[in-house]
Amino acid sequence: MIRDSVDSTRYVFRGSWHTGTLAYRKALVLAPAFNFTFKGSAAERLSRLLVAEAFIWREGRYAGATFFAFPELRDDTVAYYATPGSTLPRGHARPPTHRAALALNRGLLTEITAAWVEAFPREATAHRTLAAALELNGNLVPATEVRSALTEFRAAQRLERLPEDRRRDVVHAIRVLVKAGDYDAARRLGDSLLTAVPRPAAGVAGVAVLLGRPTLATRLIAAADSVGMPLPADNQPVPLPLAVGQAGLALLAYASVAAPGDSISAFERRLEELATRLPTLTRPAARSALLDIPAELVFDVLGLRPAHRLTSPGPPWAMEMQWRLAHGDSASVRAGLDTLLSAYGGAPSAADISSDAAYVQTRLLLAVGDTTAAVRHLDGTLDNLPDVYSALLDYLPLAGCLVRMMALRADLAAARGDQSVARHWASVVVALWGGADPALRPTVLRMSQITQATR
Repeated sequence: MIRDSVDSTRYVFRGSWHTGTLAYRKALVLAPAFNFTFKGSAAERLSRLLVAEAFIWREGRYAGATFFAFPELRDDTVAYYATPGSTLPRGHARPPTHRAALALNRGLLTEITAAWVEAFPREATAHRTLAAALELNGNLVPATEVRSALTEFRAAQRLERLPEDRRRDVVHAIRVLVKAGDYDAARRLGDSLLTAVPRPAAGVAGVAVLLGRPTLATRLIAAADSVGMPLPADNQPVPLPLAVGQAGLALLAYASVAAPGDSISAFERRLEELATRLPTLTRPAARSALLDIPAELVFDVLGLRPAHRLTSPGPPWAMEMQWRLAHGDSASVRAGLDTLLSAYGGAPSAADISSDAAYVQTRLLLAVGDTTAAVRHLDGTLDNLPDVYSALLDYLPLAGCLVRMMALRADLAAARGDQSVARHWASVVVALWGGADPALRPTVLRMSQITQATR
């Protein structure tokens, strides 16, 4: 990375992704066989250059620090102006043209991958990449269009030779079914997958969390899943031994559904002990990466955890609010929430916020007595499920917190006497968590009772 030659207060990247995108597009549209020059990876490389989801950023380094940039439009060019990673936890705003840049990239991705499938209909990767583009454009299941994300992922699965890639296509299909609202089909396909996969199996633990089976999720975690570990509070990467990272993912699996409490406490203690064996200089950041997010996720159930703090490395926004709430400072929590909501301009939609962040923020709204805003916050995601992040089953808190949001929405609707909404979301929780671990059975029973009472 370098300083912007026009504005020295800004940082830009040495290489232009926009220029690279145009070059790949020209080659792939004029000669789809260009893929084979790169052993089939040209379109995959293009999909990485074409940032098409709100949560994806471009990362770079300057003077030893990590910087991040979201895509934005400058005239007809997609540009990236980087921000220090340390500012992101403080709510760094996305560019005003962020959505327009995403829409442009999505259109290009669909155009190019569709041409690739037309030219090479027997290529699994072509169908898989087109499926991802169709999903981002909202074409989830067969309807009036000839192609849909679901049919393309299934086509990729049929054509794929590698077992691990076929499993990933099934995981993709489960995510699409959830986004499309076919929860019974998602659970059936998830149950079938979990019955057949080896242990461990990369990329599958998120399905177990979605279906309320965190214990199984911990057994499925593989070395490749370590990419799903959160960053520390300052967003600077920290090296972790593989065993430590996998223990951190196990805690994350339990914390994603906030149960069972004894397993959460046991893994917290284990990780605290493992952290003491790490180099002194990296220990605070490692502890933050391993324990911060789980502490935030279980606060509404278990209260303050050992990771909660107001010391360096500075806590994420939600952790700070939880700390203040637990110490009776509800006024500053209310002020912090007001600032947050004003930045959103109302309730954020599923495209604007991750399901774990939406859940934690909703719990804070309820804690300060703002039920109306809490309901709007939940509905921003639940009424826009087709826009849920495609990382839903890759990052464990996304899967667990989505179902927790559904259960909370059912509870709030039942308390308000809104029977149709209560019945709908309660039935969804029952569909997804019908075979959940014993620690989650009380939630399933409560949801079953709501469905019975609202008939």
